Amino acid sequence: MNEASKRALRLEKTSNDVGTTKEEEGMRRLTERIIGCAIEVHRELGPGLLEGTYEAALCIEFANAGLGFYNSTKFQWFTRDI
Repeated sequence: MNEASKRALRLEKTSNDVGTTKEEEGMRRLTERIIGCAIEVHRELGPGLLEGTYEAALCIEFANAGLGFYNSTKFQWFTRDI
């Protein structure tokens, strides 16, 4: 991840940051791990695949990284017109 991306996501301290709480630090580390998994999936698979393919690969990356997750759930929905 380049420096501009880190700054935009506030993953890197700037001169204005006074300090962070343990909770903020934990969230920062978790965010870095999640983004790292997503970047790894995109590097391996590249662009242009269906969303389900990326979702399945991301679930594998999360599991390998020891991150807990819920994948999307299918549900039935109805509208008045159907």
